[in-house]
Amino acid sequence: MWTVSSGEMTHADLAYSTVGLSAHTDNTYFSEPCGIQMFHMMQHTGTGGWSTFVDGFRIALEIRRQAPHLFDVLRQTRFASHYIDHPAKLDMRPDHTYPVIQAEDVDLDLDAPATGDPLRDAYRGVTLRGIRFNSDDRAPLTAVPSDRVPDLYAGLQLFSELARSPELVWRFPMRPGSAVIFDNQRVLHGREAFTGYRRFIGAYSTRDDWRARLRWFDLHGAAGHPK
Repeated sequence: MWTVSSGEMTHADLAYSTVGLSAHTDNTYFSEPCGIQMFHMMQHTGTGGWSTFVDGFRIALEIRRQAPHLFDVLRQTRFASHYIDHPAKLDMRPDHTYPVIQAEDVDLDLDAPATGDPLRDAYRGVTLRGIRFNSDDRAPLTAVPSDRVPDLYAGLQLFSELARSPELVWRFPMRPGSAVIFDNQRVLHGREAFTGYRRFIGAYSTRDDWRARLRWFDLHGAAGHPK
């Protein structure tokens, strides 16, 4: 659990400023990014700062539908992310390089007809597992072969454009007292620029912890008694 207050640059992170933040996932520089993320708005004295959310899986499927080659590039090309915080003496990097789109091939039933729905058909033959995307934390592409860099940039550009698409973005104002919980490995979040002072509390949880709780309550109910 942590607190973010505008104007209090306790870390070298734009989250502590008042500028807008483009859609991203957190912890791209972690070996294991958080699964579930929570924001709880505590105080805001100014205007603006609407929150934005967009389904990263929807973006991935749109890319697969519009530009299958770039979908493969974002799925197969691994590169590094980092977070450097001089005041806190931190240089954070994951133990491996990772692609933007994490997906697995699945056996395709060739006898099953296409649905005719472009988005649903984009799922055929693939299972999406997660998204890692944050332009502000991207490290130099030294591990990417030079002949792949142009296609990688084209894929990242298309991903960024779709992450800003009004048809895909859900935006709303978080008022003091409101909270939101979302899957950080699927849903990208951002915010618009704002004025005044703003403070909110955030928290991270793993997907495993979240699912373990859900299974417990599914079996035992809120009172803790077996159903």
